[in-house]
Amino acid sequence: MKAAYYKIAEEKQKRIEDAAINEFSNSSYNEASLNNIIKISGISKGGMFKYIEDKGELYLHVFEIALKVFFDNQNKHIDKNENCFVSRTFDMVIKSQFFYEDYPQYFKLMIQGSIDYNSPCYEQLLYLRDAMLIEQKPLLLEGINWEQYNQSKEMVINYVTTVFMGINMKLLQLLSGDDFYDLEGYFSDLLKLKEVVLSGLKGE
Repeated sequence: MKAAYYKIAEEKQKRIEDAAINEFSNSSYNEASLNNIIKISGISKGGMFKYIEDKGELYLHVFEIALKVFFDNQNKHIDKNENCFVSRTFDMVIKSQFFYEDYPQYFKLMIQGSIDYNSPCYEQLLYLRDAMLIEQKPLLLEGINWEQYNQSKEMVINYVTTVFMGINMKLLQLLSGDDFYDLEGYFSDLLKLKEVVLSGLKGE
């Protein structure tokens, strides 16, 4: 973002960011309309280009905002006293339920960006996401007792990662639907899934 953007009132910044998050979370990058963002945020086209170089710069800016809110929320729910990787990871997500209720557009934007392979910003988005995953990884792995599982450390991590790819896609489906989405019911189901995963990896 241009230096001028950071000199305008926070309220105006938020109007631009909210309009951009809404547009980019509901459309692919190529389908998203900068004109829609300009109209909804209530500024002129000339005014917008005082603050941004192009649509891609705005896209990356709001994607990074969504990532930071998401990871900050998850990280504060990591229980370092829990020595089971499965439980620590599932509990982190389950305790983060309010994020999906309060910031559904942020999550939609994150997932939309991660699967929008035709976006010219795709590689940069992955870089931003992976940088935050790298920061989070030590918090999830520190102090884990890997001997409690019937699989290697690498297999446990890969299995849980794969399970959560499915969980994220299901959450995206729930948050993208036009009808009422039962997030509370889904998070109750996650508790059951947690027990299934623990049973499989511990042989209980």
